[in-house]
Amino acid sequence: MAIQYIQKFPDTAHFPPDLSRASSIGVAGGNLYVGGVVALAPTIPYAQLSSAVNQQPGVTTPVQVVFATSDLLSNMTVAAGGNITISETGIYLFIAGAQVGKTGGGGQNVGIDMWMQNNGADLSNSNVRNSVTEVADTKVVVLNYIVSLTAGDVVKIMMSVSNTSMGAGLLVTNPVGEARIPSIIVSIVRVH
Repeated sequence: MAIQYIQKFPDTAHFPPDLSRASSIGVAGGNLYVGGVVALAPTIPYAQLSSAVNQQPGVTTPVQVVFATSDLLSNMTVAAGGNITISETGIYLFIAGAQVGKTGGGGQNVGIDMWMQNNGADLSNSNVRNSVTEVADTKVVVLNYIVSLTAGDVVKIMMSVSNTSMGAGLLVTNPVGEARIPSIIVSIVRVH
């Protein structure tokens, strides 16, 4: 049996010296085996998501953060509302950076919280908070979280504001001659 490879494989893959004489070809656990040796491992799930829209809740109760752009996406899905559906069971690293600010109420403090949910339940110890006092001030809220997820789990990034009268939330900035500053950027990768 002659086998031709038209894809360049990663340097970490191992191949039998003569694939045309391989005794077996099979798939197990998502890996392609040739002659009992892993020839092709699946792509690791990853994503980079962002939003180019302001997200200023009109309520002080939790709301879901929306991602308008999938900058990179592999082996997971993102729904229009921001639901992130996991396709492979494993340990995942989430890094979310949100640009928080407000459009009114100068001199008054407003708190902005951001955390994660899995299948509708808050993930313990995932909440982060920042506060903004001045209208022209923006700050970055960073959420880092490592979590064990199962294929089919739906992850959400949630937020809340302590006061709705000041236009507080996640704000986009479009500096002249520079790249856009999204209201949020989220990077996700399966690490194990």
